[in-house]
Amino acid sequence: MLKVFYYNYYLFYTRILVQPEPHLVTTLALSASFSFILNGIIDITLIKLCCYNIGKWPMITMHGVILFLIYLYFHRINNAHDIVKSKPKVAGSQKASIIFSILLFLLTILSLFVVPILGKRLLESC
Repeated sequence: MLKVFYYNYYLFYTRILVQPEPHLVTTLALSASFSFILNGIIDITLIKLCCYNIGKWPMITMHGVILFLIYLYFHRINNAHDIVKSKPKVAGSQKASIIFSILLFLLTILSLFVVPILGKRLLESC
């Protein structure tokens, strides 16, 4: 599934928002997506369980770790170029692949805007 997300993000950055270095931008966008979602899940969980809001530095550190891991996975052994050549799909369907990638993007946007508001309200009720 990660390869499908990478491929669809890559297509977005080569066909719609044309970038001079699409592999780099794809890696940055994919790591940002996963780190925003993961930071949101951890933040809400810690607020619910411990009434503790994590600060910006642990979130930035987590983003750096995710960026590093995604970089290693896709670029260390030239995996990114192989993914683009293989054109991975979900269940052999390009339409399903695009839908899942759009859902990941929407979940990312949702975590950016909803998690801070929800976290603030949960902290007020502690």
